[in-house]
Amino acid sequence: FNEHWDELRETVEGEDIQRVLSFACGAGNESVAFADIYFPGAEIHGFDADLARMRGSVLRAAARNMTSVQFLSDMTLLSPPYDLITAYSSQLLSPMPQQVSLLELNATLNLLHP
Repeated sequence: FNEHWDELRETVEGEDIQRVLSFACGAGNESVAFADIYFPGAEIHGFDADLARMRGSVLRAAARNMTSVQFLSDMTLLSPPYDLITAYSSQLLSPMPQQVSLLELNATLNLLHP
């Protein structure tokens, strides 16, 4: 997990990353790590259709007063543009029909900063 995000940080080094969307974030662990370690100061949105899965991260972020992290379960609440969109856990844990995931991916790409 950490090696993957270290590579990502190296890839975007020098970029002005102010807004990050962690799409299909599952439990939300990477959203908390983004705010805490990888992109401090950036606004982080963790999105997953299952708000209950994110509950632990919501509580952790609140307990640590991490106001830059927001967890959302409704795509209409996303507020583009984003400088970086990740989808690390989207296909690892949830069985989702390929057609649905491709539609969601296409919708997500439209949220990127030009």
